Amino acid sequence: MELIIENKEPKSKTTKKISSSIMKIWMFSIDSFNHSTYNLPNAKDREFFANLCLPQLLKGQAIGDLWKPLILLKKRQRKNTDFTLIENAGIAISKKALTALHPLIEKEVEILPLKTLAREPFYFINCLNTMDALDEEKSVFQYSSVSKTKIGITKFVFDEDKVKNNHIFKLNDFKFNTFISDEFRAIYKQHDLQGLDFSRQKLLWKQNPGTK
Repeated sequence: MELIIENKEPKSKTTKKISSSIMKIWMFSIDSFNHSTYNLPNAKDREFFANLCLPQLLKGQAIGDLWKPLILLKKRQRKNTDFTLIENAGIAISKKALTALHPLIEKEVEILPLKTLAREPFYFINCLNTMDALDEEKSVFQYSSVSKTKIGITKFVFDEDKVKNNHIFKLNDFKFNTFISDEFRAIYKQHDLQGLDFSRQKLLWKQNPGTK
């Protein structure tokens, strides 16, 4: 299923080059405390998402062939948002956000329609860009005391060559989390998008390009 995203912003604004002398990777995190939240009010939609969609999402696989437009409704009214979670596992973004970010992330995500009563339509995005991007020797992991397998990461150190020019991605062994580049954050700020948490603790890694 393919969606056509029309970019009606002035060309000079949407094509402005975003650059930084320091590479940064952020955790994709919704600010649900200050912004409105949404949910799937239909029990059949929740069951469909949990049983059919979520297993595929955790494998980093496309779900367009099985997708049906789910009904997304506002659950709690706070500040208007351009980003929300679906069942704490999927990402939905407004048309405004999708239009702004589409040139940056179009090759890394699957875009699927949602049904909503909101004035600004929302879309589901499925991040298909999954990779081994950690510097295994320098990152610090949490291990299960029973199985001795990795269950978390306390210090992120990314491989610069792997994350370069990747603006939204997941890690092969930790697919519940999504990571975004500083270019993503710059477009978010440039277009006055709302709903994400870019507090200091969400900055996972930064490095001057070319340094080790």
